[in-house]
Amino acid sequence: AARIVPAALGLDTNGSIRCPSAFSGVAGLRPSTWTIENALNGTRRKRYPENGVLLPPLTRLDTVGPMARTVSDVAFLDALITGQRAPVVDLHRVRIAVPRDDFWQVEPVDPGVAAVVREAFAKLRDAGCTLVEIDFDREVRNLVGTIDKPSQASVYGMQGMNAPLQSSETMAAWLRENAPDVTVEQMYHGRPIRDRKPTLPPAAEQVSVLRETNRRYADVYASHGVAAIAYPTIPLVATPIRAQGPLEPLGEMLTLNGVSR
Repeated sequence: AARIVPAALGLDTNGSIRCPSAFSGVAGLRPSTWTIENALNGTRRKRYPENGVLLPPLTRLDTVGPMARTVSDVAFLDALITGQRAPVVDLHRVRIAVPRDDFWQVEPVDPGVAAVVREAFAKLRDAGCTLVEIDFDREVRNLVGTIDKPSQASVYGMQGMNAPLQSSETMAAWLRENAPDVTVEQMYHGRPIRDRKPTLPPAAEQVSVLRETNRRYADVYASHGVAAIAYPTIPLVATPIRAQGPLEPLGEMLTLNGVSR
């Protein structure tokens, strides 16, 4: 965004590439981690290799990904990394799901963000894409919560996919190989080291939730005949960091469309 470099790589688990890209007005890609396939097959396939990452990825969702000023530049970088050229797409045959008009009135989305996103939708339509309006809350946002056991679904889905894959012992082994002059204790700056060992449900239950979630997402795509679902990455513009006064432990509360977030 500052025109210092044409592109960069980051590491994304739950948005660490996509969110700053959106805040900065650049394009970011979180490539596939094949999480469901890996969970079913016991593999660790990812689109991008993890060799050379400063610290070893901690979870099944961690993945290297590119950021650049345009989508074309991101596609070019992806082709360099994977050796696979982006496919040529006939936009007149592409159908994209977008939120209905009531989404912008009900959801806490900054008016400036809404205007930019809807302008992008208009450009897609002008380029030949067919935009299919869907009930976003019913079909996408609440999809996982509609599984028969919603409280377990959220826990199983996130813990199963986002459970740490390493402990302080494996981190120490990685450091010995890649940074022999650094210890785990130095990394934690003297803070107590607590290995996170979440109590996960049986693998069969995790897989069951992943399968059901995958099926329901597939149903959304198939029922509307769409290739993608488009909506705001972040519902607000970047806000200044407060320079004075104590910070809230979970961040500052903001009000969007009358709703505190």
